[in-house]
This record gives sequence, structure tokens and C-alpha cells, in this order.
Amino acid sequence: MGRFGGELDQLAIRLQARSIDLYGTYDRAAAEADLRVNVGLSLSVLASAVAVNSSSGVFLFVPCAWLLIMRGQQKAREANDVLIQAVVSGELESTILSSSLPQLVASSQSPVESQSRETPTDTTVAENGVGGPA
Repeated sequence: MGRFGGELDQLAIRLQARSIDLYGTYDRAAAEADLRVNVGLSLSVLASAVAVNSSSGVFLFVPCAWLLIMRGQQKAREANDVLIQAVVSGELESTILSSSLPQLVASSQSPVESQSRETPTDTTVAENGVGGPA
């Protein structure tokens, strides 16, 4: 994400100019992510401070806060997926993402998938004894 962070911010602005519907989807997901992460962080700090000064039963809110933070991070990934899909579908242009996407897709494929997509060459056909010269 470090390489693409600045590019994603610029893509959001370009998406707003090109497609207000897609931008609305992105913006809603990004806002939900920010809200969940910020509420989760605040709740965990508040629950810890109250638990130290009073009963330890308030510590039960800390896992809820962590859950909010994790859901916020997931929602942020969903928001970024909207931007990436806009690039993949051709709605937006991105030099950084367009040049990196084929490498990322190739690296995410398993070796079996990449081998199954290869076409046999003349030498592999001859080695298998199929289709030899007549």
C-alpha cells in the first residue's frame, strides 16, 4: 500500500470529477472506515482509563473496540477496491497502478494456475510423443 497511497488520493479526486456515483460509493466506504477506526480507538482508550480507576468489568469493551478497528480497516480496503476497480475497468487512468497490476496479478497466482495457462510448445508436444512428424 505504501507505493500506491499517494496515487489513491489522486484517484479519488479524479473519480469525483468523472463518475459521481462511483465516487459516492468510495466516499461512503471511506467515511465508514474512518468512523469505525476513530470510534474504536477512542473507545479502547476510554474503556482502559475507566477500568483503571474503577471496576475491571469495563475492560470487556476493549475487544469490542478492537473489533470496530478491524472492521474499519476492512472497510478502508473496500473503499480502495472501488478505486482500483475503476482503474481496471478503464473509468480512470493511473500510470502507477496500470503498470503494477499485471505484476501483482501474476504474483498472486499459484504456480498451478500459471502453468495451466501456458500453451504447449513444439518441443513439449514432441516430447510427449503426440503430433510428431508424419
